[in-house]
Amino acid sequence: SKATMAIHAPARNAASVVLILLLLSHPVLVSSLDNGLILPPMGWSSWYGFTSHISESMIRSMADGLISSGLRDVGYTHVWIDDGWAVGRDNATGKVIVDSELFPSGMRNLSDYLHDRGLKFGIYTARGHRTCLSPDRPGSCGYEEIDAETYANDWKVDQVKDDGCGQCLDHDPFVAMRDALNRTGRPIWFATHACCDPLSFTPNVTNDWRVGPDLTTSSYEMWNDRLDRATTEEQRSLAGPGAFPNPDFLEVGYSPRMPKGAGFVQTEFEQRSMFTMWAMLPAPMILSADTRPSSECGGIDGDYTMETLTNPEVIAVNQDPAALPMRPIFNDTIVGTQVWVKPLAGEKSCAVVFFYKSNTSGPMPDDPTVQEISVSWEEMGWPPCTEVIVRDLWERRTLGKHQEKFSAKIIEREAKMYKFHAVGGCKSANDYDSKGDGQWFWAHSGVVNRCLQVAKRFLRHNTARW
Repeated sequence: SKATMAIHAPARNAASVVLILLLLSHPVLVSSLDNGLILPPMGWSSWYGFTSHISESMIRSMADGLISSGLRDVGYTHVWIDDGWAVGRDNATGKVIVDSELFPSGMRNLSDYLHDRGLKFGIYTARGHRTCLSPDRPGSCGYEEIDAETYANDWKVDQVKDDGCGQCLDHDPFVAMRDALNRTGRPIWFATHACCDPLSFTPNVTNDWRVGPDLTTSSYEMWNDRLDRATTEEQRSLAGPGAFPNPDFLEVGYSPRMPKGAGFVQTEFEQRSMFTMWAMLPAPMILSADTRPSSECGGIDGDYTMETLTNPEVIAVNQDPAALPMRPIFNDTIVGTQVWVKPLAGEKSCAVVFFYKSNTSGPMPDDPTVQEISVSWEEMGWPPCTEVIVRDLWERRTLGKHQEKFSAKIIEREAKMYKFHAVGGCKSANDYDSKGDGQWFWAHSGVVNRCLQVAKRFLRHNTARW
């Protein structure tokens, strides 16, 4: 839609500028994944909320729900059909056959329906001979070229998920699919899921890769496990523009599998913490809730849920054109408190999350504890004299200027996101750096990321991809 294009064009343009600068400053290793896509997708998928219970009419109604709710206009544009749509292959052409009972109009008509409404169309396959759902549903092993051509040219697909079920012994199926998608010339986001394999599916192969098994329930402990997997030093070394460790779907809102009011479903408060950490990673922001108005399961109805899903300042952190990973500043494993920092494009700004992860298990405590979490400028690598404007992105209010440190009281299982913006305070550039070059910098994964710069230099990032 025109509204969507108006919102996202500046971010895309800025992201392109950042990408060009990155390549000019680090002409060392350019990925062979060649689709030009560098920001994590936002949208909806059928799997987590609906598994195999899909149909053309259901997909259309979910797409309509993204539009009527306003989610499309804040960035949720990807609509992804997961497993359960294919029934076989044509003996003459080798092309995959769509289940005509579930999708009577065919995939191209559904694709056109989505594109006409400013949405993107995503499809599912698997690396083996069969998909994860059923031995009767074909995977792409040995058919990568045919399937890529079908997706790109026949159906105008915008994103492909290649699942990890089955084996393809005579070649690397993810590499084969990547190469086949590249040859189509269509910019198609490529996501893989082989969660427990070694990191052979790197940024050279895929745009996002799953780091753990499926989230099988709406569980605070389970998504924290996936978050831990996505934030290892090794994963951070792989992350960057167009390359993201994927901890799985966002459990925000409700679906037939995870209805509102069920005792095993996490609270809206915990859902917001999950949203915060996925935005900060940054990770793909893919919902699987029922987006239809007045859904019986609860869907996305409710002011708190919609405020979580549509907060423009938190979304902006996820979609920041620098697309750099967050890193830990502080992690108290005994109490369960953490501080995370993510550099943002432009000068003198960072996103910061205070997370009282806690070490409790089970449902949200009825009487949650509160911890004061602090981060000093010394821990951030800045001189104490630095003046920093702090803004609370969830409350959407500025908390004034701070020097030396910032502190806040955080409720158990709460993740609060802030934006730090340096405005001066020190007498000379030498105050910022003992070397006198006027730079504030930190190192992570063996790479220097310059955030909060005094001199006018752009962010530079060097990972396994660049």
